[in-house]
Amino acid sequence: MNIVNLKNGITVYLDPLPNTHSICLSLCVWAGPFFEKSGQNGISHLLEHLHFRALGEWTQRRLYFEMEKIGTTLRGTTFNNLLKFEVKVLPQYLLQALDILQKILNSTPWSEQDFKAEKAVVLNELSEKYQYDAGELALRQIFKTGTYAGPILGTEKTVNSLNLKDVLQYKKQVFSAGRVSLFVSGAFRAEGVLTPLTQKLGACPLPAPVAALKSKANFKSQRIKTVILPGEFTDAALSFVIPRGLAQKNQAELDLLQCILGEGVGSLLQRRVREELQLTNCIYTQLDYYLNCAVLQIDFSVLTERFLPCLQAVFAIMNGLKKEVDAGDLAAAVPFYAQNRLFELDDPVEKNAQNILFYFVRGMERPSVSSYCNITAEIIRQLASNLFQPENAYLTVCSSRKISVKSLKKQLKLLNE
Repeated sequence: MNIVNLKNGITVYLDPLPNTHSICLSLCVWAGPFFEKSGQNGISHLLEHLHFRALGEWTQRRLYFEMEKIGTTLRGTTFNNLLKFEVKVLPQYLLQALDILQKILNSTPWSEQDFKAEKAVVLNELSEKYQYDAGELALRQIFKTGTYAGPILGTEKTVNSLNLKDVLQYKKQVFSAGRVSLFVSGAFRAEGVLTPLTQKLGACPLPAPVAALKSKANFKSQRIKTVILPGEFTDAALSFVIPRGLAQKNQAELDLLQCILGEGVGSLLQRRVREELQLTNCIYTQLDYYLNCAVLQIDFSVLTERFLPCLQAVFAIMNGLKKEVDAGDLAAAVPFYAQNRLFELDDPVEKNAQNILFYFVRGMERPSVSSYCNITAEIIRQLASNLFQPENAYLTVCSSRKISVKSLKKQLKLLNE
């Protein structure tokens, strides 16, 4: 990995993969609901959309033509704390790919007509979105207003309130020095791409930062939230907040714990809740990192009549991990984080994804292969014992039946057993 800081404040991560035949370029910007004002929730997602409506002097039709004539597609994605534009090309089209990214970095004078047209697209997307998402509501439940603005798409109210001036000012704020990184992986030599990178992207005049990155996560004291929704199902999110210092110290251990618990068809949640008890086919875990914490979350959707048995089964599995971690489960988890890294050497897109995860999102050095291999079952057990406690948990429940907070507090106490 070669890390280069361009004069305009862009950090470039170069990861040559000599046995590949393509190059993946991922432009990453600190943006998303964790950097939005509550009244402007959804502005990052709308900004992403606008880059596909028009790009510099290119119309939408011209943009699509320029992409397709080099055999690629520009992809844009908005996450809670990241805005990403990504393109994969053959090496001979590197300069053309850089031209596209250069146009993204430069200010785009969208017309009011373009703005209204793309805003209508986003509002239509919102109208088709399921109203209640326990995983999304969980973030609103965990973080206080001012730390997390709301859902990635925003709401109909906040998106309707946005105007073109708001978006242009926001782009100036987030596309500024120190908030933009470029990840490049694939078939190139580092010394061969530095000159075109410097000439095309390094020459883009990024403004000085107008707002510091938020450095403190503010958490709510209310641990349980319930929402009534129509239908026969209950969606739930059980979240555990991990302070950044602990998450950084136990990066590899948390990866393995999450894998053993619910990642993959052979995980404990899948085997017990889905296969043995047959309570739900929709249950999974995710481990997300934010500026000052990490959140390990278990999401599941279940027929309302099965909600409490499902929740109790999840608690029982966690309590089991606090007592003993099966050596076989640990042995099955390690290869995904150790030996399987070899897969990345054949895939520039996956290599970029992993580099972005560690260097940009987590802001931490990637644990070595040996650090995963040297973790014992007892280390995972101790981590589970410290983490899976009622005082660390947030529970968000969207149910077709009214469930009292008092009864859910009683259920949370099962984590002490």
